[in-house]
Amino acid sequence: MSGIKNDGTSPMLAQGNAHDAAGAAASGGNLDLPELMLTLQTERMSVLDTQLRGQMDDMKKRTEWLRMANAALNALRAQRPAGEDDKASMGGFTNLKGETQSVLQFMNDHGIPVGGGDKAEHGDWTRHDYTQQDIQTSIENLKSAVDTANSHSQADQIRMQGLMEARNQAYEQLSSILTRLSRESIKPGLGPER
Repeated sequence: MSGIKNDGTSPMLAQGNAHDAAGAAASGGNLDLPELMLTLQTERMSVLDTQLRGQMDDMKKRTEWLRMANAALNALRAQRPAGEDDKASMGGFTNLKGETQSVLQFMNDHGIPVGGGDKAEHGDWTRHDYTQQDIQTSIENLKSAVDTANSHSQADQIRMQGLMEARNQAYEQLSSILTRLSRESIKPGLGPER
């Protein structure tokens, strides 16, 4: 087996050798069947790792958004006027950077409709003329956006579990290939091939 030198026990060691073999194949070198199997399985693991990292990044971003949306929701609930004729602002909350952010701006930035209108004049996100009904409508709209994000989070978790299972299966298959290659490289009574 040219190009592959491994003790047969570590798929991580095989990755470097498989990449060498892939390079040899790309440059016109010939791979025997075991080398090709090793190369393909290693590339499969690499693709699955990339997909898994991307899925985890998406889940992290969605979780961060949900934390901010829940903080905005709590601020809205705290701002809701007691009386129907009373007026209030949408309030603010502390975002993930530790800065105070306007609920109105957050909702506007994320395309969530605001009761009573959401257009700030000259960048002023501190309007104080929202009625109880305006804020209640805003709460319901934000809750709907949070529910949608939670549904997507559940689907993301299912997808991540599937990717993890596929990656684990690929790892086991790579280990099996390496073990088989290790056994094939040992001749009875002579020790490992040199």
